[in-house]
Amino acid sequence: MDNSFEQYAYDKNSNLDLVTTPSTKTIDYVYDALNRMTDKKFSSNPTLDAQYKYDLGSRLKSADI
Repeated sequence: MDNSFEQYAYDKNSNLDLVTTPSTKTIDYVYDALNRMTDKKFSSNPTLDAQYKYDLGSRLKSADI
């Protein structure tokens, strides 16, 4: 793997799934069945992790960062 640039991976629904930084740190994105991002996880610093919640109209209700 060439670590001189960021790498991006996408899931089967074309959602951003994983970002790998040049220093090989990763950011993992998790989606629900409606393709709404529910979690953002940082491998190098879990204190930066975020959780997202939505209302029944798919509007962002809260973001716990």
